[in-house]
Amino acid sequence: SDLIVTPQRNGIGWGDYYITMHMHTWGSTLPHAEGNWYYLFTGVNSVNRAIYQIEQIQGIENKEKVIQELRALRAIYYYLLLDNFRNVPIVTSYINPPGYLPVQNTGKEVYDFVESELKTALPYLSDENNTQTYGKITTWAVKMTLAKLYLNAGVYLGTPKWNDALAVVNDIIDSGKFSLAPNYLDNFKIKNEGSPEEILSIPFDQVKTGGSYWPFKTLAAPSQATYDLSGGPWNGSGGIPQFIDTYDPDDQRLKDSWLGGKQYTSKGEPLMVDGVQFEYINFLTNVNGCEPNEGFRMVKYEIGSGDIGQTSNDVPFYR
Repeated sequence: SDLIVTPQRNGIGWGDYYITMHMHTWGSTLPHAEGNWYYLFTGVNSVNRAIYQIEQIQGIENKEKVIQELRALRAIYYYLLLDNFRNVPIVTSYINPPGYLPVQNTGKEVYDFVESELKTALPYLSDENNTQTYGKITTWAVKMTLAKLYLNAGVYLGTPKWNDALAVVNDIIDSGKFSLAPNYLDNFKIKNEGSPEEILSIPFDQVKTGGSYWPFKTLAAPSQATYDLSGGPWNGSGGIPQFIDTYDPDDQRLKDSWLGGKQYTSKGEPLMVDGVQFEYINFLTNVNGCEPNEGFRMVKYEIGSGDIGQTSNDVPFYR
């Protein structure tokens, strides 16, 4: 992205296909692209299975509401597939005949499918924003997906839909269900499920639902002593200096989001490495080789003492 890069760290590693991502030279063999395809279609298949199983059960209360919520979730998966791959197969059945192979659909067909599924589901979805709807597909999650769909319609279809995007975004704002948090960092605390900004969140828990390990990927090993982590971080991604320089020096978000300068232990003592105080600098020699302390590190998600490689901060997918 334009924000961070995972360069080759001298004496550590990384780089490799992360460099191709930074330089926009990656191809179909990139593990991240393959993984994106795999996980999104795994989500589609899981939804198809759930719909099929629910349809077989008699006497379920609010059966159609549950199915429509699942269809909206599947449409969000397909929005992401459209955005990342464009021409993908639309598969809505779980049971298929032997030898079945899906047929590739055009980008417009995928676009129309996503829009239709989302609009069809809307009347069945909750318009509440509370603990019962947290992490679920609501009216507002669907409208936010429609906004993203319309915002990029000029790229997907060649026909901009700015006014449509504005209309659904205004629906969300005018609902009064969401507001800016008093403190920017409240959105990224370990217990951030009460944030008034979050429209659709992905719940994480370091014990029950792992998969979020950002602090370990970005921080250098010496920062273990700053946050009292249970293990040494991996020293991967760092902020791109040109991006860091776009902040106003007085912008509090620079200090809140990025770790830079001389470092200290959790007890406030200078963090020493080989007799020198460790310091993150806003500089990268080269993506093909740079020092372990080069590049500021993103720390806006609260880092808990004793983190074990997984974090419990929920990720706001839409906010």
